[in-house]
Amino acid sequence: MVVERKELIATIYYTFNHFDEANRRYADLALAHPEHKLAEKATNLFLDSFNLVQDWEGLNKKAREFLANKKLVENKPTLQTQLKKVIEESAFKLVEAYEKKEQYAEAGKRYEGFHKEFPSSYLGSRALFNAAANYEKSKDPVKAVEVRARLIEQYKDSKDSVDKDIVKKSFFAVAFTYDKMANFEKAALYYEQFADKYPDDERSKEALLRAGLYRESLGMHKESLSSRDIYLKRAARNNSYAKESCYVRFARAETWERLGDMKEAEAAYNAYINSCRQDNPDRALKTQLMLAKRKAKWDDQKKALLAIMKQYEELNKKGVKLTFGAVAAAEARYLLAMESFNKYKEVRINGANKNTLAASFKSKSTAMDTTVKEMTEVVKLGQGEWAVAALYIIGTSFREFAEEVKKLPAPKELASRPDLVDMYKFEVEQEYVNPLREKAALFFASCVKKSNELDVYNDSTKKCLNELHQAKPADFPPQYELVAERGFASELVEPRPFLLETREDREAREKAEREAARKAEEAAAEAEAAPAEAPKEGDAGKADKPTTESNESAEPDAGAGGKGKGKGGKKKKNK
Repeated sequence: MVVERKELIATIYYTFNHFDEANRRYADLALAHPEHKLAEKATNLFLDSFNLVQDWEGLNKKAREFLANKKLVENKPTLQTQLKKVIEESAFKLVEAYEKKEQYAEAGKRYEGFHKEFPSSYLGSRALFNAAANYEKSKDPVKAVEVRARLIEQYKDSKDSVDKDIVKKSFFAVAFTYDKMANFEKAALYYEQFADKYPDDERSKEALLRAGLYRESLGMHKESLSSRDIYLKRAARNNSYAKESCYVRFARAETWERLGDMKEAEAAYNAYINSCRQDNPDRALKTQLMLAKRKAKWDDQKKALLAIMKQYEELNKKGVKLTFGAVAAAEARYLLAMESFNKYKEVRINGANKNTLAASFKSKSTAMDTTVKEMTEVVKLGQGEWAVAALYIIGTSFREFAEEVKKLPAPKELASRPDLVDMYKFEVEQEYVNPLREKAALFFASCVKKSNELDVYNDSTKKCLNELHQAKPADFPPQYELVAERGFASELVEPRPFLLETREDREAREKAEREAARKAEEAAAEAEAAPAEAPKEGDAGKADKPTTESNESAEPDAGAGGKGKGKGGKKKKNK
């Protein structure tokens, strides 16, 4: 009867939330009368009241005291289980208090202590996971990795869903911690293990990307290929991997190249181009150019360069904005144009006689016109480096033509008259050589101006400046790096549109060509009617000189023989 009254009074206190008084009476009942049927009820109510007030230390202490009372727990397996659970949970809560107070190192030690005391607890994996997290917060990543590795080893085969989730998190956390410690080899190992063990986890994509990257940076090329091959296999059946698959394809090709297997590298680069042209047309064009330049035979290289230009034009029609893909197209166009320039250089003016001179001069002029036209197309693409390089080539074409004309010997019939030879050379200089040099200088000046417009300064710019210095040292002293504000350069560059011939120049050129043709016909008729005579004094200026073909594609008047200019090399004014 006494026990029942104690239980009733304690329950009244409990009902009205006087937990301290209720707890004292429940504990007294349970410990004083452990064998009574109400002892177990009193114990449970005691534990509930302590839990309500969150007195974890008091709860843990009394629960241990109850469990130690053999009379209380004997033959009561449910109570024993409940007490053990309360002890574990309250002990866990006590460690959490250190964490909340930001005593991370101490919290880590106590979580480890908890696991050691309760190795079979359902809270065991949580304790080790929290211990590692607190060690990391206390700036002890080595200890954090050690604890997580132990956690993974102990719980990797657990069937418990919570344990499985914690092991998964620990796998990634170990990899990430090694990552932050710059231990990239171990980070890559754990990242790949994570990706292999949890292929459906969203983080597996990032894990494989990092594994491949770190192994590549460590020189573990074959291992990096393994990570990237796994990634691409998954990308083939999982769209979520597609976003980075182009990066992986390109990186994989670069790895084969580092390994020196150019066959595999080229196959990988082509696979990248075919798969990623739409996603990244810029890099695709750049890669196509790289492969084209590696081809040993010019015919194969030319075919690849033309394919690049076709791709570029198609993208332009679709309104696709390009950056370094446009630069790649400009370089491809430049390389194609260089074929014409190289052919032009191979053409030589043959001054053996009047017929060979005229024919070879015409061939040389036509070849140069083709070079100018094709290099102009490069300039129109507006890509600084290659626009400047193309303008340099155009200028060089005119300058080399001038040099070759200057070296031509005088006609044989003037050989006996040195004074006529000098007059002949003077007129050739004035009518052909100087106009060609003027045009060469114009394009070298345009080259420098274009460099400034597009903010480019490269080897071609230096060469153009040097050419201008040779032509006009007063306006372009050595090391001069900007377009002159006065004089020769600015007058040449403005105001005519680039590579256009004025109507007045064209009419004058055509008139001069018609007159030259008429004189040539008259001279031929006279030669048929009478035997050739030695040149007379004063006839040097009438000696046959080479004529040029029409050229309306260059600026200004890009014809080889001083088109648009009269004798003496004087230019007509632009209107």
